[in-house]
Amino acid sequence: MQNNYFKTLFVLLFIHFNVHAQLPQCEKGVTFADLDINNVRARYWASGNMWFDPLTTHPHYEVPKGSGKHSMFSFDFWLGAVDEMGRKRIVFQNFAGQWSLGERYFPGPLDDIGDTYPEICKYYDRIWKINKSALDSFRLGLFTQIPKDILEWPAKNNPHISFSPNRELAPFIDLNGDDNYNPMDGDYPEILGDQALWWVFNDKGGYGSPYLDKTIQLEIHAMAYAYNSVPALQNHTFYKYTFSNKSNLRMDSMMIGMSIVPDLGQYDDDYMGCDTLRNMAIVYNGDDFDGEYKEDIPMTGIKLLQGPQKNDGTHADLYTCWHRGGDPNIWGFPEYEEQGYNGLWGLLKYGSPMTYNGETFLHMFPSDPKDENGWSMCSLDYPAQNIRMLMGIGPFTIQPNQQKELHFAVLWVREGVEYPCPSFAPIRQAADYVQALFDEGLITNIEEKPTTNLQSSTIQLFPNPATTNTLLTLEQNPKQVLQSGTLQLFDSLGKLVKSVALKETQRNEIELFSLQSGIYFYRLQWERGNIENGKLIVQ
Repeated sequence: MQNNYFKTLFVLLFIHFNVHAQLPQCEKGVTFADLDINNVRARYWASGNMWFDPLTTHPHYEVPKGSGKHSMFSFDFWLGAVDEMGRKRIVFQNFAGQWSLGERYFPGPLDDIGDTYPEICKYYDRIWKINKSALDSFRLGLFTQIPKDILEWPAKNNPHISFSPNRELAPFIDLNGDDNYNPMDGDYPEILGDQALWWVFNDKGGYGSPYLDKTIQLEIHAMAYAYNSVPALQNHTFYKYTFSNKSNLRMDSMMIGMSIVPDLGQYDDDYMGCDTLRNMAIVYNGDDFDGEYKEDIPMTGIKLLQGPQKNDGTHADLYTCWHRGGDPNIWGFPEYEEQGYNGLWGLLKYGSPMTYNGETFLHMFPSDPKDENGWSMCSLDYPAQNIRMLMGIGPFTIQPNQQKELHFAVLWVREGVEYPCPSFAPIRQAADYVQALFDEGLITNIEEKPTTNLQSSTIQLFPNPATTNTLLTLEQNPKQVLQSGTLQLFDSLGKLVKSVALKETQRNEIELFSLQSGIYFYRLQWERGNIENGKLIVQ
């Protein structure tokens, strides 16, 4: 009887795995695009990996652009959660799936039951690239033919594409308010920055995926963007990710891991540190000479701007930040899911905590390298090495069909960086500046979002550039209802330097005598709640 039981079990398992192997599975994405509007040229792939080219194994995060010098090597997401049934869900890959368990992310969205099909994945093996200047020209009606990425923007019910989503997908400005995207009606993509890349990928990969019991069933919307109109942002890139839970289960203790191999120039001579106050990982050179940058060596920072929102309304911070160096059997890349899940919580491969001088820790090397008595790779005179960082962000809960956003930036500074053992002050200053802009809405909305076209703005602000000995005139559009409001001016560090109450008249005049020459960002808060942002140059 027992023998028949095992025969039956064997047959069922054989049928399960045989059928499973024949079910359709998505192929990995092969399409890439470059973000290249400013001093950085960076590459992104439709399957979700960044900077690393899986075809050539070469890096593609070049700064300065055209120099042949690269400051980042690879980026992959590690994702972990416990579903409401108490089961762990873990999705991770390294080097675009070339190390440990293969590819775990695939192009395209998921359907209402959290699945996808090879045809969908193949169609969305694409990255849409949009310049703000192209949107300006489109809104002014300057194109005789609509650019392909505007025409085929994968937004709700776009009639010009195959597999058009009948729900929200890529963001857009709905000019006529019909809740559908059609550029023939004047609708256009809603992007961040002066140039943006947008793509969508998932962790499911179809019914044929060999990891069905581990997937979280996440649909991930990605936007990488950059600015060339703001000099202080010329060497930085920015990222917005939206994670949608397409399963029918609540995911608790959700952690987002950013697995990063920086390779600042020469790959094997780097140091790293973690700034817990700023939610930032920092990479710098281990000595005063680099094989690529020579003596002119920069410093980079991966800066969390805003983590996913938690149940209490606050946002998740950088929970752990560490370098997977040392014995690869203890510290190295995970070989199966449980080891990856441990890493997200700041634990070593087999679940033991990290310790230094007998104390457990979650953030490695938090001291400034200039502090000889601190805990840094410089103060300990560590051998310079190939850095492999993991930044764990969380924990938080994500309900079925709920979305959570992640915002971060990659910062690059060279001015004021003095080797060996450079101070973190220059990268911290850049981080504080960018965080201040983000907190004021000036990173994600430096230019106002118009409701019709370029000529329908509610104001004119002139002269711009202005001088400190002239009056700045703010004139409301006479074709619109006049409003009172408040004008705020922020300096290049995001500090509020002037606030002016605006009268409900067509023209307000503002003195600038107290300001120094420089670039300022203004924020207009009107009495009816609408907000406009922009730049003011004072000479």
